[in-house]
Amino acid sequence: MNWFTCDSNIQATDTIHGLQLHDRKKPILIYGPAGVGKTTLLRRLYFKYKKRNGVVWTTADHFARSFAAAVHKRNLEEFRRTYRTANLLIIDDLQNIGGKRATTEELIHTYEQITQKEGLIVVSIPALPDRKILGQKLSSFVLGGETIPIYAPVRSEMTQFVGYYTARRKLVLDEKIPEELGCLCRNFKEVVQKLERFIQFAEAENEALSYAGFERFCSRETALQFNQPTPENVLRVTGETLGIPVSEILGNKRSRPVVEARRLAVFSIRELCQNSYNEIGKIFHRNHSSMILLCRQAKEMRQKNQWFQENLIKIDQWFRERKQENYS
Repeated sequence: MNWFTCDSNIQATDTIHGLQLHDRKKPILIYGPAGVGKTTLLRRLYFKYKKRNGVVWTTADHFARSFAAAVHKRNLEEFRRTYRTANLLIIDDLQNIGGKRATTEELIHTYEQITQKEGLIVVSIPALPDRKILGQKLSSFVLGGETIPIYAPVRSEMTQFVGYYTARRKLVLDEKIPEELGCLCRNFKEVVQKLERFIQFAEAENEALSYAGFERFCSRETALQFNQPTPENVLRVTGETLGIPVSEILGNKRSRPVVEARRLAVFSIRELCQNSYNEIGKIFHRNHSSMILLCRQAKEMRQKNQWFQENLIKIDQWFRERKQENYS
């Protein structure tokens, strides 16, 4: 599992790579925006110690699902034996536990059990915890240990990363491309994804990784992105279909047309983009419970309300038609 070290992640890199379990008592929080390597760094820590007893890697989503399943099957004892007895518990994307009260309480008890027996907890999150989302007690636990940032890489680091990545892949790129990627992408993950798509494009066109080819690839990407079923595009298409500005759909207006548009947009994003309720809630600046309620109402309306059915089909059809055009 390769790792690119630079100024933006050096503190977290040194902490995780130099970590010795017996030297640490307080939790470690790694925080930083998406795509900067938090998950990769935590995975490196897990693989370093995974052969030892009591080393557990999980995501907040998986922890929540496992807890719900254990409650449903009345098997909490086994669930707690897995997590509360861990010597090293690694939890990725802790923010996804926000708003799930019972799961949050369970995690707090897990924290207490592990710290009492001098185990270590390492978590990642996009930003320092919001007490409104995680709750006062869990936020205090997380912030009571060592908090280590990973910053968004600057352009020069992105360009260096392209050189590192292509050397590891043994690729020969036009010398202008690394700098272009550094300008176009916001983080290392985006660089890798865009570069891999360009490689596929070049292979399909049977040409070298040239700058002219990269420009053609970027033009094609721009056209495709506008037509992809992303939350932003679904919001735009919903607004255009109903004649309601996106700002109102995302806002707090309670007039019937806006509420119906909001419900339609939320449900369409859930169906077309497969985003979690938590993720959709962040888009609409609401909690995940309200998104669950809107989607539940939308499912009922899909069966009974002709207006809702017709507009749901229009939005779905818009993306289907663009997909066919892209492949024609």
